[in-house]
Order: sequence, then structure tokens, then C-alpha cells
Amino acid sequence: MNRVTSSDGTTIAYDIVGEDGPPIVLIGRAGADRRGHATLATELGENFRVHNYDRRGRGDSGDTDPFTVDKEVDDLAALIAAAGGHANVFGNSSGSVLALEAAAQGLPIDRLVVWEPPYVIGGRTDLVPPPSEVLTTLLADGRRADAVDYWMETVIGLPPEHLAPLRQTPFWDELMTLADTLAYDALIMGDYQPPEMTLRAITTPTLVLAGDSSFPFIEATADKVAELTPNARRSTVPGQDHIFAAAAIAPNLAEFFLER
Repeated sequence: MNRVTSSDGTTIAYDIVGEDGPPIVLIGRAGADRRGHATLATELGENFRVHNYDRRGRGDSGDTDPFTVDKEVDDLAALIAAAGGHANVFGNSSGSVLALEAAAQGLPIDRLVVWEPPYVIGGRTDLVPPPSEVLTTLLADGRRADAVDYWMETVIGLPPEHLAPLRQTPFWDELMTLADTLAYDALIMGDYQPPEMTLRAITTPTLVLAGDSSFPFIEATADKVAELTPNARRSTVPGQDHIFAAAAIAPNLAEFFLER
């Protein structure tokens, strides 16, 4: 395990997989630490030097209050600096939204791949008050289980009858451990509307990926993100839903990152 210090003094932990090839930084989704990308890092490590990190507040990384989206962008900047000053970047779900924000701010990203940024065209007008406010209140009151329930049932849309069995799984224990960071991802998502000004500011070559077995809105959202982002293209990965198989998407990443 390696560590780098972000601009606010927070320590960010990461693994390096692979010794040769262009650098890649992997950005995880909500409710996951760097273990969620361990298999993908191994797949890509044959041809790349992969930096797989714990976002702040997760795993072996530190955290510093108050949270801001810019702090997470600074964390990514520190990882890219550690990778040699520039890198390819892969963002997963809300992690892809963070990656898009970082690219719009001009971080030295060579090429960018985003997996299913979970925007909703028209925004999430059903979520009142905003999820970031609800989660922050629940977590401040120590109601971690209620925060996870709210995230899974209201934000993600998991049917209530599926919550009871989920609570008996290791996945639930992981969500409970990372519950504080759900508010971070909710803040990153904002109103869930694709941010036109942010996306139009991106000049980095970008690949927008989605699975054909994912949420019903995802492919339309991916189309919109690609349409708004200059120098972007779209591709669909057959047989994949929001939680992808690393072996299914790794070839798409490798081909795009090696393209010149």
C-alpha cells in the first residue's frame, strides 16, 4: 500500500498494480473502497501501471471536515501527480461524475473513461429535500442504518422487500462502515441533472460506457453525456448492469487508453 497527501493534509491510500505501461487512476463508486476495483486493476495491470485508491473517508484513507467536492478533486490531483504528473482516469458511477468534474477543472488527464454516470435527464425532482441534506442529518444524528436504508431504497430505488435480506450480507456491513461517505457522493451528484456547462468545458478525449442490462434511464443518460462533452464517444457493453464484471469492460478501457 502507498500513500499520498492531498492539499488539505488528508492522507490518501492506494495500491499500484502493474509495473509498465501508461498510468491509470481508478475512481470508485459510492459505498465502495478500493477493493471494489481490485479485479479491474489486475485485469489492466498487464498493460498499464494502475493506481487504485481509497477515496477520502474510505478504507485506509483519511478524512478532513468539512467535505467539499473540490477536496475530492484535489485528492485525484495528488494521485495523478504521484502517477507521474499525468494519467488516464476511469470513473465508476458517482466516481465518474467526480472524474468529469476534475476533467472540467483542467486536471492533467490524458484520456477519460466513465462508467454509467448516474445523472437523470431532467434531474431527480422526486428527491425533496436533496439527498445530501437528508443523509447529512441522519448521519449527524447517528442513524447510520437509516442513512443506508434511505440511500438504497429512496436514492437507488431498491424495493423495500429486498432490504431485509440485504441486511444479512457482508455488503450491508460494508455500506454501514462507509455510510458517512454516502453524503459525499450525494453532494457530488447535486440535483442529478447532467451539468451542461461542466460537460461542455471538458476537452479531454472521453469514452462514455454503459451496460445494456442496467437501469432503464442509463443509456439515454450516457447518450446525453457524450453529446454534451466535446471529443467524447459512446459505447455499450453487452450483458452488463450497473455493477459490471471487470473482465467485460477492461478491453474497452485498454483499447481506448492505448489509442493514439
